[in-house]
Amino acid sequence: MTLLKNDDTLEIIYKLFQACSYFFHQNKTEITSTLNDSETTVPSNKAVSDGLTAKVDKNNIVQTIDSSNSSALDKVPSCAAVAAYVDSNISGALDITVTRNSSASTISVSNKTNGLCAVRVTKMSDGITQYQSNVNPLGDLVNIKTAFTFNIEASANYMIEAWVYNSDTEKLIPTVVKYA
Repeated sequence: MTLLKNDDTLEIIYKLFQACSYFFHQNKTEITSTLNDSETTVPSNKAVSDGLTAKVDKNNIVQTIDSSNSSALDKVPSCAAVAAYVDSNISGALDITVTRNSSASTISVSNKTNGLCAVRVTKMSDGITQYQSNVNPLGDLVNIKTAFTFNIEASANYMIEAWVYNSDTEKLIPTVVKYA
């Protein structure tokens, strides 16, 4: 026996739906024209827009995101500022180039956009690290855009890990893992 064939069951479901709908609308029907801390009213579009305008100075557009303005709650970053900040703090894995030269038995690793600071090359067959950049002390690290070049066995496969150095936070940022 299918419940949906029973007209009484359909009517009960419909009445429950009406009751839930009524309950929701009774508690959320008042639309306010200002932002406040009410939990039973909803703000109008105008209230939200006015609230943001009061909090954010749209005319004060910052061109860079740095320590001088990173905690400013009333400033709007430009698109260029956000892009530059993301580019310097989030890995750009697609920018990394790994070039394997089997005839010369080398692997070259470079990043023309941000540069690289540390690279580790691991031989896949035995898991032994073939090369690892010296990362001590952190204060002396510098990103290098030119290629790191490593000697390899022509027939072996390698995993390459790379990091960039963020001098503002003095941290290494994992950038990419590639295989060659």
